Amino acid sequence: MKKIKVKVFKYDSEKREGPLYETYDVPDMPRATVLDVLECINEVLGEGVAYRSSCGVRRCGQCGVLVNGKPSLACMEPASNEMVIEPLPNFPVLRDLVVDRSGYDRRIVRLRPYLERLTTSENYPENINHGKIQSSAKLGQCIECLLCIAACPSFEAAKGGFAGPSAMLQLAKFAFDPRDKFPRAPMTLSEGIYDCTTCKKCEQVCPMELNLPDTVIEKLRSIVVSEGLGPLKGHKIFAELALKTGRVVEKMQTPLLETMPTLIEMENPKETVGFFTGCLADYRLQEVGKALVNILSRNHIRVVAPREQICCGSPLLRVGLVEEAKRAFVERNILAFEKYEVKKVVTACPGCAMTWRKNYPLLSDEVLHRQPEFTVLHISEYLARELELDSREMKSVDLKVTYHDPCHLSRGLGVTQEPREIIKKIPGVKFKEMEKSDSCCGAGGGTRAGRRDLSYLIGNRKPEYFKRTGADVMLTACPFCELQLKDLLGEHSQVLDLVELVQKTYH
Repeated sequence: MKKIKVKVFKYDSEKREGPLYETYDVPDMPRATVLDVLECINEVLGEGVAYRSSCGVRRCGQCGVLVNGKPSLACMEPASNEMVIEPLPNFPVLRDLVVDRSGYDRRIVRLRPYLERLTTSENYPENINHGKIQSSAKLGQCIECLLCIAACPSFEAAKGGFAGPSAMLQLAKFAFDPRDKFPRAPMTLSEGIYDCTTCKKCEQVCPMELNLPDTVIEKLRSIVVSEGLGPLKGHKIFAELALKTGRVVEKMQTPLLETMPTLIEMENPKETVGFFTGCLADYRLQEVGKALVNILSRNHIRVVAPREQICCGSPLLRVGLVEEAKRAFVERNILAFEKYEVKKVVTACPGCAMTWRKNYPLLSDEVLHRQPEFTVLHISEYLARELELDSREMKSVDLKVTYHDPCHLSRGLGVTQEPREIIKKIPGVKFKEMEKSDSCCGAGGGTRAGRRDLSYLIGNRKPEYFKRTGADVMLTACPFCELQLKDLLGEHSQVLDLVELVQKTYH
């Protein structure tokens, strides 16, 4: 019978033996899962690998393990040759693949996971408006497998300061329930609600496909704000600046929008697209904005960059200032581009693109009672899907590069291959994939603004990953990530936006 090799982590905390890895040859069973393999190792091979399991159908949440570095349910993950099975990270290991969940369980008890009522209703059964508890009821799908905590970069870096995605979800079930009268907002704040970068790693590994950053973290933050307990001091500085000036950063030089015409005219353009600069390309990283405009112009795309545009509101939305963002930014930005009747708008900022794509449709319905009349694309999507850059028109660039995946682009918008396709089209460039290229740099979700030290701890392995590639340049496709990576890598390391690399081919 054909066999596969499986490497399994072995450790016994009582005997203090290990850690070590044992390799097993197991039958290559059709449609086998990791759980099937573990059962085979014990029952057929007679080994004694310790692991948890119960239902085998994704309902109990007991069989969480790390498979080839990814938190997974053993009963759902397909088995493969040469796979490595390890215990979930961010928990003490008791034996082999069994981790100690007691710290999590104690924390949940502290969160008072039950409805608290001021008085007992005399009218039973109660007439419950299911519409009002719908968001709370959906969170009941969580099976507490703890894969999200194992994957969470903030939980790891905060070392107990952040309760983690699953614990926040348990808290949210009652915070969102109108029947609950316990003051959940102070507890939410003390459990580290502003430690989350909204990187969506938890969402990526969740077997129940729960969208935790959007449906839990940001909604809990809005409750904290509504009760006057948030956001943090750093968030308030940026929010006040955005509401006052239209940008979350101060003007330190002439803004990009003031140095270029609103409409860049040309003969026989292929099409006209809008350019949403975002705050950083307009006020800080202007070379990114200039490169984007130059690339489009060189490829016969007419660019419209309305001067009426302002911050998209993402920095406020991410930290719970929803009403402020809705009132100040949505209508003005939509009308600024609809004025020029463009059907497509591009931006270099994934945070802006995600906000336009996921937040603006809902906010526009509330403010304008309709949807925007154009779509918004990240520039990497536009260059790879719409423009199809021609390598024959590019000059060779002798560089070895690697690439950091911005969280809001990769997991937020599902854009991972497009930047790589663009890089590989550039003559002379040697591309080296970086270890954990999609690990969070720590900047997003208001963490850089409100918890700067924590943000650096989250991204502190990036310099090591970069060094191992031997690359000359770390590329990214996010101005915010670029600022963070420059801080993490130091002044002697070169960090460029993807469009800045493409721009080099046109010099």
